[in-house]
Amino acid sequence: MSAFKFSITPRTESKENISEITIDVDEVAQFLRALDTSKACGPDGIPARLLQVCALEIAPSICELFNRSLQTGHVPSEWKSANVTPVHRKDLKEPTLAALYADDTKLYKSITSVGDCESLQQALTDLDCWSRDNNLNFNESKCKVLTITRKKTPLTYAYHMGSKELTRVNKEKDLGVFINYNLSWDDHVHTITAKGNKMLGMLKGTYPLLTNTAVRRTLYLSLVKSQISYATEVWSPPAIKMRSMQWNVYKGEPPLGYCKPSAEKLHISSG
Repeated sequence: MSAFKFSITPRTESKENISEITIDVDEVAQFLRALDTSKACGPDGIPARLLQVCALEIAPSICELFNRSLQTGHVPSEWKSANVTPVHRKDLKEPTLAALYADDTKLYKSITSVGDCESLQQALTDLDCWSRDNNLNFNESKCKVLTITRKKTPLTYAYHMGSKELTRVNKEKDLGVFINYNLSWDDHVHTITAKGNKMLGMLKGTYPLLTNTAVRRTLYLSLVKSQISYATEVWSPPAIKMRSMQWNVYKGEPPLGYCKPSAEKLHISSG
């Protein structure tokens, strides 16, 4: 959930405690509508635009959560999570050490011989040494090796980062897209269609509760269509079977107002 900042004026009574403070629905809705939609999502992945458009519908539930937290003195662990990016300050007078995990860092090389493998290993070693010298440590357990090839017997090599041998995988999720060793997109299509159908089923269950068609449309576009159409320029399936799976999610019968897209809006390759 995105962070909310409430300005609460304390009462003049000296015996007041935090459990006596209450937040009303209108105040929550006001702050939801004032969210900056240009900011990135938090750890929950919920965009500010969705919270803003659905402010009136979700404000009562969020208000209940805040008041329950104030009454019990318990803060859910999910509220304590945040995406933090350290920024180097050149004007610091004293050296500051930081233990960071680098994310989405890749090394790539076309492999045709053992010499190429050794060259790639040397680059990996140099990167590891550089990261340690700059206190930007990699998490070796999350580093993987993926060989992209259609050869039946590709050349393999045991790559290491420090003293740890890196795990070799057949597929890896990169920026929300599953990359397969042979560049087949079947795994990715199966994953996103399952997520899309699951979310569509959940939205259908909200039909009796949501009468605002604009809110329904925003929910559908944000939670269903965004799952299916993300990065289609990269993975749009050439196989008819995979295209059918993708299209079946679009053809699901959402309640009135959920904006079922037309075929010409789909980024589907003709193969």
